[in-house]
Amino acid sequence: MLQIITTTPPPEEESTTAVAAREEVELDHHISSPDEQVKTFHNSVRQIH
Repeated sequence: MLQIITTTPPPEEESTTAVAAREEVELDHHISSPDEQVKTFHNSVRQIH
């Protein structure tokens, strides 16, 4: 017998998390220089392949 339990956060909690994540990304974008972004991009590409 298989039971699937799904828990969904309240809408307000979900939106808060989404906003926080978006702000974090924007912060990273402003802090890191283009060279660092390219380096990070190449590293992530290397990990995928």
